[in-house]
Parts: sequence; structure tokens; C-alpha cells
Amino acid sequence: MKAFMLSLLLFLSAFCAEVENTSNNDFSDFSTEFNKVEVFDPLSGYNRFMTGFNNSLYYAFFRPVFKGYNAVVPEPAKKSISNFFYNLFFPVRFVGNILQFRFMDATDELFSFAINTTFGVAGLFEVANTHFNIPRHDEDIAQAFGSWGIGSGFPIVLPIIGQSNLRDSVGLAAEFFINPISYADSWAGGHAWKNSFIAPGMSAGYILNKGGTNPDEYRILTKDAIDLYPFLRDTYEQRRNAQIKE
Repeated sequence: MKAFMLSLLLFLSAFCAEVENTSNNDFSDFSTEFNKVEVFDPLSGYNRFMTGFNNSLYYAFFRPVFKGYNAVVPEPAKKSISNFFYNLFFPVRFVGNILQFRFMDATDELFSFAINTTFGVAGLFEVANTHFNIPRHDEDIAQAFGSWGIGSGFPIVLPIIGQSNLRDSVGLAAEFFINPISYADSWAGGHAWKNSFIAPGMSAGYILNKGGTNPDEYRILTKDAIDLYPFLRDTYEQRRNAQIKE
């Protein structure tokens, strides 16, 4: 059971890191009207069911928890926690840039990590971009796959995690092995996957802070959706395609 919880939380944190990398352009930037195109969706029945399950879980559990967190945690604290995790997930961005042969961008990420880890007190404060004007390059493994010409494949709605596709799901699995949280138990001297709860605790903390920073983001995104599943599916695909083309 502990192994399952850890695996789920790490997988979810990887997805959230991916979402965090693109937080400057939220889903609401896209129009709610989409062109009618034929979508290869062999799992549509399952995807619709899982979308409904995730939607119910959000309103019954996650949204109240996120709103409570948002109410009691000061904004500066939430910002510092967000900075810490952004800095921690540096390996995902670094490898994502390397795989796309963006070596100068990867170098920027390396310098940013070094500066924020030292002068930014383990990444709690963002120094590299605000004081040294080093730009961010938010790339991930799935974006690298897309830049190679690998298509998204068919849509997949993951439990709790939400909308994805075949390519991005494989990318998430690959990111597990370069996500520092995956090794937190071992670095702390614990018996990973067995007795330690450091890794799942860090993952839960990241998810809570990410959701608690904007607890109504999902509600605002979906409030006008007539048919929830195709809305989320098409929005997700448009967003990911735009990121790959950047």
C-alpha cells in the first residue's frame, strides 16, 4: 500500500511540475470554441467516466482542501514553496532542453539552479530571473518527444491526474527517473518504497501548495463547458501543441 501511494504521488508530482512549468499561460488563454475535427479516441468511454470521477473528486475533496490551505497560508509562504519546488525540478527542464539540442537554454537552467540554490536559499527565493535576468526555459520530456515529431497518440484521462495523452503519459513515466523527489528517501537514509514517507510527503506538499495557490482555477476553466470531457481534451491538446511549437 505504501509503495502504491508513493508511486501515485510521485507520478502526480511529475505531472504537476509539468503544469507548473507553464503556469504563466493558463488554460483560460485559449478560446472555448474549437474547430470540429475528428479525434481518434479509442478510450472515449473510459475517458468520459474518469473525467466525471476526477471532477467529482475535485469538488468533494480537493477544492475544499485547497481553499482551506489558501485561507491559512500567507502568499509569501506559498510563493517561496512554489519557488523551492520549481528549483527542485530543475533536472526535468535541463534534460528536456538537452533532448531538444537547446544547449544554451540548458545552460541558462543550470546557472539558474546554481544561483537560486545558493543566493536564493535552496530555491526559496527566485534570484536568477529577477536579479540576474536569466530567462526560464520550461521544457519537459514529452515536449522533447513532440519536437522529434512524435505525435500525441490517443487521449488518456488518468485517475486524479486528469487529462493527458499517450505521448505525455510516457513522458511522465520517464520523468519519474529524473525527478529528485523519487530519490528523497534514499538520500535521507531511509528504505525507499518501504518505511520512509519523505518522498510522498514532499509530493503531497507540492500538490497542496500548487492547488492551494489558485484553488478555483479548475472551476473557472470549466464553468462554461457544455460537454466537460471533449472541452478538457481539446484544450489540453491545443495547449500542448502550442508549447511544443515554442
